[in-house]
Amino acid sequence: MNANKKMNCLVIVVIYAGSLDECRTLRCLQELSVGHRQQMHLYVHINGTSDLRQELQEQFQGTFGRLSVSYDGKNRGIVYAYKTAVIACGSSVQWITLLDQDSVFDNRLFDAIEAAVPSLSANEVMLAPVVRENKSGAQVSPFRVFLGKAIPFRSVIGFPVCINSMTTFRSEYLVKLAPYFQIDFFLDTFDCWLSHSMHCQGLKVKVLQDVVTGHELSLAESDHGDIYRAREIMALFNATRISWKFFPLAAVRFFWRLSCVSWQDKTIRYFNLFEHYRKYKKLKEELYD
Repeated sequence: MNANKKMNCLVIVVIYAGSLDECRTLRCLQELSVGHRQQMHLYVHINGTSDLRQELQEQFQGTFGRLSVSYDGKNRGIVYAYKTAVIACGSSVQWITLLDQDSVFDNRLFDAIEAAVPSLSANEVMLAPVVRENKSGAQVSPFRVFLGKAIPFRSVIGFPVCINSMTTFRSEYLVKLAPYFQIDFFLDTFDCWLSHSMHCQGLKVKVLQDVVTGHELSLAESDHGDIYRAREIMALFNATRISWKFFPLAAVRFFWRLSCVSWQDKTIRYFNLFEHYRKYKKLKEELYD
């Protein structure tokens, strides 16, 4: 493939798995038509502890129009991966698709993206498919309630809160915004920050109603350990950084998720807020180290 050939789409995949076989997203990408794959610049960021760069290069080199792999030995989270990839490669494509490691889709997703991108209105910068939750099989919308549920919803301040994975953006929009990504805005609060940024600019989401994809939605589980609880209090602080109007819902969400963990483990030790704050400070130092 000519290194100067312009790809249509930058597809960013963030993986945590210990082996490539565990990553459903990569399997689905491999099964796409040759036409779709050859128009893609696949950028894989490894957030896990295993350095899979050589294995990725051997398995996927030549499978896609272009392949980039990054790994720095630190799990800085999904937002750091998105930021790094968009700044490095976003200017050379027409649109950018964000993916996690546990999404399920087929050619219909990229068929719909190709069809929809040329027809986007001037203020539509994002495409989102309808998502089916992999474990329950329930179909949900691409909008997420701040309490953690994924159902159609508009927040009290008037903008949708989206699931960032599985969404596609105009490249010029993300390229301009990426330098301002805050890497400590994990998952839910990154979704909210991104949606808030769009709302402030009067931008809109186009929902791909005829495309149903599969995705594992994050749940409150006690086996996430200290990092999980540190991120929970970080999410509370960051929601307030986005907008003070978020704080009541953010606080309810925070205590709801801690209650889920406490119910699972039959202990109230997860409500030790001072300990959570100490872990949060340590986690933030490590992220920006």
